[in-house]
Amino acid sequence: MKVLILIAGFGTRLYPLTENISKAFIEVGGKKIIDHIMEKLDSCKDISDIFLITNNLFFEAFCEWDKQSSFTKKIRIINNLTNGPEERLGAVGDMAFVIERIGLEEDIIIIGGDTLFGFGVEESIAFFKGKNTSVVAGKAVEDKSLLATRFGVIEVGEGNKIVGFEDKPKIPKTNIGSLCYYILKKEDLSLVLQCVKEGNKDHSGDLIEFMFKRTLLHSFVFESEWFDVTNQDILRSAEKFYSK
Repeated sequence: MKVLILIAGFGTRLYPLTENISKAFIEVGGKKIIDHIMEKLDSCKDISDIFLITNNLFFEAFCEWDKQSSFTKKIRIINNLTNGPEERLGAVGDMAFVIERIGLEEDIIIIGGDTLFGFGVEESIAFFKGKNTSVVAGKAVEDKSLLATRFGVIEVGEGNKIVGFEDKPKIPKTNIGSLCYYILKKEDLSLVLQCVKEGNKDHSGDLIEFMFKRTLLHSFVFESEWFDVTNQDILRSAEKFYSK
């Protein structure tokens, strides 16, 4: 199984902190976000190659990070050739870029490069294998108002089958928010390309909403910590948690 980490954004909501560095290089608890993610992946036996898609602005910095890292998994840094927010391909656009660029034809884990999570990657893979469908990670959110502005909302049925999905709905039907952590079956990769062709390329939630209408999905609902480091408030909360 391969992994794709999405790190091609420009982190505008975290300016000035991210004007000259990628969000993935922000330190939380004395460690870069990308290193938090890589440590979880590096120990997983089911994973072979790891792809990181970044932009032209931070490409060389990630290449240097790779040279200096001690992770055992094979890492490939992919440049999407964008130079600023106005050129960004969007999260789904970046997924499609990598799928076409490397000719991907196997199951893949897709992770947002600004995402910190507490569950084990092995747990999610075991769930994926048990369900034999593409999987979306989800977590119950206490403050439902956040779902209307930041998250996709998942409705689950028997066996955690996804029976409903809306991206940032004004009136959330459940309190389960979707994490940018997906395990996609190889048979569903064509839906990523189709989603982009139909104009839905910006937000990862757009893809899940698109896929839900066309294929069977399950949600890996977890209870451990989860921080999508997209603004200063979340960054402060994550720093507090990881500095305990």
